[in-house]
Amino acid sequence: MRRLWTIYKETSLLKKMFAAMVAGILIGLAVGPSASVLEPFGTFFLRLLQMIALPLIIVNLLAGLCSLDDPKLFGRVGVRVLAYYCVTTVFAMAIAVLVGSLIRPGVGFTLGGDFVLNSRGAPSIGATILSMVPANIFTALSGGNFDQVVIFVAILGIATLFLPAADRERIRSISDIFVRAFNKIMAAIMLYAPVGICALMAKTFGKYGIGMGGPIAKYVGSVYLSVVCMIGVYMLLLYLFVRMKPGYFFRRSGPVIVSAASTCSSIATLPVNLKAAEDLGVPKGIYSFTIPLGNQLNRDGMGIFFAMSFIFTAQAAGVDFPLGDLAKMVLLGLLLSMGGGGIPGGAMVFLALIFETFGLPVEVVAIIAGIHTLNEMGLTTLNCLGDLVGTVIATFSGKDRRNFHEVEPASGDL
Repeated sequence: MRRLWTIYKETSLLKKMFAAMVAGILIGLAVGPSASVLEPFGTFFLRLLQMIALPLIIVNLLAGLCSLDDPKLFGRVGVRVLAYYCVTTVFAMAIAVLVGSLIRPGVGFTLGGDFVLNSRGAPSIGATILSMVPANIFTALSGGNFDQVVIFVAILGIATLFLPAADRERIRSISDIFVRAFNKIMAAIMLYAPVGICALMAKTFGKYGIGMGGPIAKYVGSVYLSVVCMIGVYMLLLYLFVRMKPGYFFRRSGPVIVSAASTCSSIATLPVNLKAAEDLGVPKGIYSFTIPLGNQLNRDGMGIFFAMSFIFTAQAAGVDFPLGDLAKMVLLGLLLSMGGGGIPGGAMVFLALIFETFGLPVEVVAIIAGIHTLNEMGLTTLNCLGDLVGTVIATFSGKDRRNFHEVEPASGDL
């Protein structure tokens, strides 16, 4: 028994979640509606995610911002790369919203019960932004206004950048202690995750049958189409800002793509990404800062995941969100994705938070978690390529613009 537990703990989370998804589907199809007896195991998993979401986000976002050195020390490059990471994540989410609106993967995906959006009309974008600023942070905490709490923590983290180094280090140290404590809790929750995912998949497929396969396939296909579109945006930005052609870039970033797609880990791909930046002519003093920074802050893939999952669930629930709510979702997704580095299962926690913020059914998170392993390869690759593209643009754009064919001639560039 102890050996089985050891094997279970040592098996990667992605493999366990995928196996749980398959097992849940098979159980649901075999047993039928009777599989609903497993629902409490899945509901327990969702409750655990909701319990840990807010404290985990607060300490991780604060610790991440406190760990940044003063951007002035990095001058022009630091400002450019930070702006790039923010802008491209917004672009990625906008692309996912557009693709999801066109393909409509959530149509035909049936949710249990009736869902009614509690809305008092479409607010303006200005009103939406104002609604995210808390008048009283304690009221926001007690009322579960997650978006307001995230905004407050982000402002607090930015304010720490202007404190003396010793004070900033104290705050960072305390935050890191809480990060490690909450990550231990989250790691324990993720040990249970396959059980919860299996139970909810069994209950869902037992109730609705094989007909759910079509919407899920459309959802995964929509995610990958968004990834391809975003890579196209990267290539356009490279050419516009530094006149680098796609062929030149892809020949030197090929190992990054292979490593990211095979490991599904941005951290594991970090050494390969550093070498690719060096091959592209970026000075070591720059890429040794921008690539690790992007590894923590650049989450274009997670942005696509948030936006596509949001659109998928809204369509399944039969809800059309107004433009103001979509803008609020993009802004909230940007903040959460940039604060989500290093959290085991963090994407699911943040997705549950977004769903709760907008009143969408949280039960869909477990279903998405089960199929997330199918998306992970493309989303991780996008994150790693985004780090590299941002580093190149921040280094060589503007007055440093250069023709890369003159630096290192290469035939056949596209």
